[in-house]
Amino acid sequence: MAALRRDFTLDDLAPEAAAAGIDRTILVQVLPDADETAEFLSLAGAADLVAGVVGWADLTSDHLTDTLTALRTGTGGELLVGIRHLVQGETDRQDALCRWCTPGGNLGRGANGELAARRTATTRS
Repeated sequence: MAALRRDFTLDDLAPEAAAAGIDRTILVQVLPDADETAEFLSLAGAADLVAGVVGWADLTSDHLTDTLTALRTGTGGELLVGIRHLVQGETDRQDALCRWCTPGGNLGRGANGELAARRTATTRS
């Protein structure tokens, strides 16, 4: 397991991807941390190998729109292709999934069909 318990970089990935005939890839966040998402976006912006980043944002935050805007307008922000929430870290997983999939949830469709944050409060009865 020691071989797996280390940081892997794009320099590690590049020769493996080339050998497998992979031209581009997607970076997916590991930690529930917006700073990691910003770091991945910065890396992606400087690497042709990365086609996009699936990052993390607190979907329960009243500041979700601001967080997503900061990520999209920061370095590499145009490569943000999705947001992932670590449901396995939630005490009540069903509640966590339902909060964002309902009309009152934080997520909805934007004018161009993209997933967009809403500034509406999330309430459950």
